[in-house]
Amino acid sequence: MFIFVLLVLFPLFNTKNGIFNSFFIGLIAAGDLGNMLDRFIFDGHVKDMFYTPFLENW
Repeated sequence: MFIFVLLVLFPLFNTKNGIFNSFFIGLIAAGDLGNMLDRFIFDGHVKDMFYTPFLENW
């Protein structure tokens, strides 16, 4: 799967805006990886960064 993702994303890094695209794709990939790890560690749930007691029953 990792190789497939690299092959799909590789053309995005070869544009004249390569640094811009790389930065934002990296942010999205990091968030996705963090959510994936949370789902594995916390029994399928993603933990929030912020505690909001007024939204407890959301």
